[in-house]
Amino acid sequence: MPTTSSPAPTRTAERTRPAAPVSHPAAGFWEGPKPSSGSKPTMMIGNDGALQMRSDGFLCKGKATPSSRTFELRFTQCVVPLPVVVATLSADAQKMTVVETKRDGTKKSSTWRRFSA
Repeated sequence: MPTTSSPAPTRTAERTRPAAPVSHPAAGFWEGPKPSSGSKPTMMIGNDGALQMRSDGFLCKGKATPSSRTFELRFTQCVVPLPVVVATLSADAQKMTVVETKRDGTKKSSTWRRFSA
């Protein structure tokens, strides 16, 4: 006696989420100047402003908050306390100048370069 089989279930096309738009102007990966130890410090800024920095084997986390035409980089989770620094993007957004104001009022600046966005 012939058997009737039910049709195989059909799969609807899986929906893929479109890539999230880059909403934070500084979002991406940045490489900083090499310290005397020879390591390559890197910083990652997420679309939501989440901030991570790796240097000399340590990881620090925080937030990149827009402040006028600049960004305030505040590290809240780090082995040693880091000062709040101000970062300014270049016109082409490929470089970021980071300025740290020391306790005595002197300023130290460094240039970070985008290596992936």
